[in-house]
Amino acid sequence: MEKGTIIKLDYDLYVLEDSEERLVETTDKEKAKEAGIYDPNFRYGPRYTVLGEGAILEAVEEALLSMEVGEEREIVLEPERAFGPRRPELVKIHSYRELARRDIEPEVGKEVVIDGKRGKILSVTPGRVLVDYNHPLAGKTLKYRLRIVEKVEEPSEVVKAVLEMEHGTSEGFEVEVSEEGVEIRVPERERLSQGWIIDKFRVISSLKKLLKPKRVRIVEEYVLEEAKESQASSEPQEKSDQGTKEDQTSAQP
Repeated sequence: MEKGTIIKLDYDLYVLEDSEERLVETTDKEKAKEAGIYDPNFRYGPRYTVLGEGAILEAVEEALLSMEVGEEREIVLEPERAFGPRRPELVKIHSYRELARRDIEPEVGKEVVIDGKRGKILSVTPGRVLVDYNHPLAGKTLKYRLRIVEKVEEPSEVVKAVLEMEHGTSEGFEVEVSEEGVEIRVPERERLSQGWIIDKFRVISSLKKLLKPKRVRIVEEYVLEEAKESQASSEPQEKSDQGTKEDQTSAQP
């Protein structure tokens, strides 16, 4: 594999503790259910990733670059090659009043974002809230089981892969790739979603880098309510006219 290659990847991620392994993340729905970590909001199935973009751990990327399609490999990463050691200075104390001003209701185990940093509430005591800003897997030895499912090369599949990576789904999007460039027709449910309004600029940027098309055309068609009502009000008259014509025709010998 080369840097810049898009692949579909299956993986299982385990935490190694006391000579035992515990599954904490997987692309396999059935494995997640068996391990008791199934999340209905998580999109299971092979994940797209672009090698060399820094979207995954460097050590994992190094392994993938030396693999072939269909190959499986296990790698074990010490904390230094994974998410680093736990850093006590990243555990912060916040006042209850400060979180109230931010409209955050403190609960043990709740994930919060404060000043752009994601953390987890460790404890809540009168007037004080302890938040851990370490990565959840910091200080852990990890084992990855990796399998490259597919190397994505066909241009229309590259576009779908970009939609999956940058927007989270390609479902319902119609894609056409030609010498003139890329055309993406956006499904109705996505057109006014806040996510798509933001994500489409990342989609265009990624396509520019990966496919280098002459142009990218995003088609978003909106039917206004006034037009719908006008069309609906004209339909009965049209049907009435058609009925009259049909009656006249059937009366002829």
